[in-house]
Amino acid sequence: MIIKISSILNNTEDKDKVEKAIKNIFPTASISLVNKNGEKYLEAELKNLEDLRKFKTLLKIRKIRAAAKAIFLKGIEGKKITFYLNKQVASVGQVSFSEPIGESPLGPIKVIIENDDPYKIIDWLTSE
Repeated sequence: MIIKISSILNNTEDKDKVEKAIKNIFPTASISLVNKNGEKYLEAELKNLEDLRKFKTLLKIRKIRAAAKAIFLKGIEGKKITFYLNKQVASVGQVSFSEPIGESPLGPIKVIIENDDPYKIIDWLTSE
């Protein structure tokens, strides 16, 4: 399993605040600053199901597991699940799904979960 997390770091944003937003949802993430085509991104790569434990808990607390499952299923492409989280909402330790472009002026946090059986991961994330 590989979990890739990335977010653009806009010139108007504080790196530490964006890093905190990611860690609020994925506390085990080791985040790196990466330059791509003249833009800065914060990126992390996780490898264990347990790295998603807090995310799973937040889905349960917010009572959005059914909605999350629909979003995850829509985001399956081969062995990958791709979805986007609202960066501003993550900064206060909450989960809200986002669109890849346009919904948030600061851009979303992009999450890609790659696994041989993405349906098994979705079931785990959205179950009790």
